[in-house]
Amino acid sequence: MFVRHYICRFNGTQAALQAGFGSTPRSASVYAVRLLAKANIRAAVDAAIEARMKRLELTADNVLREIARVAFGDVRRLLDEYGEPLPLCELDDDAAAMVASIDVIRRRSPKAHDQVTRVKLWDKVRALELACRHLGIGRDAGLPPPYAGPYFIFPEGSRPAVI
Repeated sequence: MFVRHYICRFNGTQAALQAGFGSTPRSASVYAVRLLAKANIRAAVDAAIEARMKRLELTADNVLREIARVAFGDVRRLLDEYGEPLPLCELDDDAAAMVASIDVIRRRSPKAHDQVTRVKLWDKVRALELACRHLGIGRDAGLPPPYAGPYFIFPEGSRPAVI
């Protein structure tokens, strides 16, 4: 029971409390330290983590592939030849991986009904930083701080504008 609770948050004190070891955070902390020092408990934690990674297909290759999709993605892959956003079902996996969120805003006024689609992309600079860190380059190169990334506004029937 302790192992199952421990791998949820990797907090030994909370895991010990939830598993019924100790009645206060202080006593649970003592139990957690003792439990995690046992070889069989440590082996069970390692096995549970390994099983989770296998179940989720959480491998270094998969993680780096997603970082590369964001780092090297081209926003033009999200648009058709007229600069309008492609329907989601037409985006390939690489293009879809660049998108953090899509908001469709419908405005109704007495004169007209219009729709604005706002597409927020994942932070390309942050993805490049992670890729550089993995490759061991750029640590002291003075990389710029991350920012929230651009928003692209696509009013219905007009050319896209970047804000």
